Amino acid sequence: MSNKRKEDSILSYFQKKIKPLPESNVPLPQRDTDVAVENDCDQYDIGHYIKNNLNINEDFKYKLLKNPLVPSIHYNFKKDIVVGNRAILFKWFSIYPWLAYSKIFKGTFCLYCVLFQTHVSHGGFQGQFINKPFQRYQKFLEKANNHSKTQWHIESSIRFNDFINMTSENSSVHQMINTNYKNKIDANRKKLIPILSSLYFCALHNLPIRGKTDDSAVFNKLLQFRIDAGDNILKDHLENAPKNLTYISHRTQNEMLESMSATLKSVISQEINEASCFSIIADETADISGIEQLSICIRFLKHNNLHEEFIGFYPLKEFDAEFISKTILEACNHMKLDLNKCVGQGYDGCATMAGCISGVQKDMYPRAHFFHCASHRLNLVINDLNVLPEVRNCITKIKDTITFFKESAVRMNVINSSNCKLTRLCETRFVEKHKSVRQFNEKFIVIVEGLEEMSTSKHFNSKTKQGSLEILNAITTPNFIILLSIIAKYSAKFEFISTILQGVNIDLQEATKRIQELLQIVKSDRCNSECQFNLIFKKAEETAIKIGLELKIPRRAIRQTQRDNYPSNNINDFFRQSLFIPYLDSIIMSISDRFSDENVKSFSLFNLHPKIMIKMNIEEFSEVVKSINSLYGPLLDNFEEEAITWYEMWLKKTCDPNTEIIDLLEESKYYPAVNTALQIAITLPATSCSVERTFSALRRIKTWGEYAKKFYTGIFLDALDFDDYECNCECGKYPVTNIAIDGWTESPFKDCPALNKN
Repeated sequence: MSNKRKEDSILSYFQKKIKPLPESNVPLPQRDTDVAVENDCDQYDIGHYIKNNLNINEDFKYKLLKNPLVPSIHYNFKKDIVVGNRAILFKWFSIYPWLAYSKIFKGTFCLYCVLFQTHVSHGGFQGQFINKPFQRYQKFLEKANNHSKTQWHIESSIRFNDFINMTSENSSVHQMINTNYKNKIDANRKKLIPILSSLYFCALHNLPIRGKTDDSAVFNKLLQFRIDAGDNILKDHLENAPKNLTYISHRTQNEMLESMSATLKSVISQEINEASCFSIIADETADISGIEQLSICIRFLKHNNLHEEFIGFYPLKEFDAEFISKTILEACNHMKLDLNKCVGQGYDGCATMAGCISGVQKDMYPRAHFFHCASHRLNLVINDLNVLPEVRNCITKIKDTITFFKESAVRMNVINSSNCKLTRLCETRFVEKHKSVRQFNEKFIVIVEGLEEMSTSKHFNSKTKQGSLEILNAITTPNFIILLSIIAKYSAKFEFISTILQGVNIDLQEATKRIQELLQIVKSDRCNSECQFNLIFKKAEETAIKIGLELKIPRRAIRQTQRDNYPSNNINDFFRQSLFIPYLDSIIMSISDRFSDENVKSFSLFNLHPKIMIKMNIEEFSEVVKSINSLYGPLLDNFEEEAITWYEMWLKKTCDPNTEIIDLLEESKYYPAVNTALQIAITLPATSCSVERTFSALRRIKTWGEYAKKFYTGIFLDALDFDDYECNCECGKYPVTNIAIDGWTESPFKDCPALNKN
């Protein structure tokens, strides 16, 4: 007997001794669909692939397994009877997941055994269900159960399960070839998560990433803290990984920051483009290294909530309107924003930005109307008061006094015992400016007592004594005390309005309403000047008595050159005419001038509010509709007819007077053009305060190093946008890190072959 014959005999002997496994031990995945296919020549007919399964590619085999041919429940199986007089029952397809029907052979096959045929030992024969159709349906249940218990079917089922598990819709070709590759990628991601989340933590809390050495860097210390807390994955990685694959180098840190920045930008860009419209807000400032930085924010609606999102700092090499306009447009194009949806632009009032002939606003899209920041305009109203010499001198004395105390901790200790806190009078911080004057007035008595102590005490040097005496004489005059009381009273009102204007949710209508309310209050005080000034004068008298000062009319000459001679011998009337009335007149004139309705056409959008709309007749409202349509027609499809229907609906309904325009978005959801018009009205920028807030963090983040010049925008985005995107990741455990890992490995900044290999 030959060696080959002996080998076959031995194999045949052991093959006969193998007992089939119970059917319950074989997991049989369910089909994805039971949709019937009625085409007799369908490519999913298993009959095409009998003894021909090697020519099927992997992708088609996966589809064939997921969508095998199953005739519909109405299919006439009796016409396909070949043996006997009994047809197949449709319910058998749900009992046996491996069962497939072939219209070509007019019989049933085992889907698993046909596509995953096992080795046939010597003497074995694969017949019905595998190489031949089963057609004798009188004994179907018996034969099907027997087939399920055969070793061939069990092995084919195991191969089927392995194939399905390896072949997923989201896996790459490499992962289909080697499942171990996917495990390596998962392990590498687990190593990257603590590194990336530590870097994100530093960026989020404005912590310096680098130090004088790597051992003293906050980032490296944070990694060590994680290891000490029990992060064994990170510990194993840093101890055993090659030195060039630890992913904690400076270059890798920069790439990760850029990846996080790109991730957040892509999320912001997608949300902006999903909105019906948006507005651009921009302002510029110089950073600590002297580079002029243009900060850009986008104002838009997301789920009926207003958002003003920072998109980046852009260095300016030139400062003319053309270059700034080009920079803004390039930034928007880089974010892939649809500028046809841009409906507004908000800047400060400088000629470069606001000029209607050669300013930035002229070079933007025609529908993007310019709106001067309301906070800047209100600040200009305060600055206009400096035209009055008395007001200008009073503000200067307040500044000098605060600066005198802030220059020395010893001087501050003199007034700190009385819990006196002074805020610097900063011209660019609008709320702090008003707060500073108010606090100075509240602590005026303590300040005077402190100056008196310093001017006479032996514990202070001659410079401090002389300075305190000069300031004391300057602020203890009748003019200063009365004017301080006047300015403090109205600074408190301006502080309240300035705080409201800094909110993100403020819209043009609300801003205008608040300013008009302030104007009416000042006009009312002007009409009742005697009564209002009597209250102010009474407080000033109380203050003067406490510091031992007598209020009296200043010396008057026959011919005055520095101030007017007012025809009054009554001290109350004199100061009312010389200080109070000019102060109120200046405010009224400045507010009326600076808050004139230069954007009258854009303000017509707010006439869609029911409480304004129902006061118009149909002809007046039709003119408003035409005006709106002429401005934003391309964004408002079928607006005129919808607006008239909207008008007629509210004539029959009552509107709550406290309803804000943003509350109408839910009411107008069945009027798409009206809804879009309301969104435009809400999106129009009232202030540029969101951009101003980014300046506050610029100094904390920007450093003199080369790193900061290139990468601090990424840190900035992470720091500012954490609240909005903390739940962006599906797992919720690491908000940005998992997405950033994908962005990093696919980023245009630098390919990472080491990560791809390992």
